[in-house]
Amino acid sequence: MITYCSNCGSKTEPRLVAKQDLRACPKCDRIFFRNPKVVVIALIEDAGRVLLGRRDIEPGRGLWGLPGGYVDWNEHPEAALVREC
Repeated sequence: MITYCSNCGSKTEPRLVAKQDLRACPKCDRIFFRNPKVVVIALIEDAGRVLLGRRDIEPGRGLWGLPGGYVDWNEHPEAALVREC
């Protein structure tokens, strides 16, 4: 159960959304759905250096991060990592 909002840090509360008992933030109205996503991420190291990429899309556009992303439906995780890198 998500107790605190990852957006603003407020304590979440139970809320009925589309006939589902979910958690929501009363301050910023973020709803926390139960829909896990499959992601891949790579840690590429060479001679003590780590490869980082700059995000091209939101959230976090312009920030640095490890290469990775979501795995598409019916896609092998290795293929997703190649696509994301």
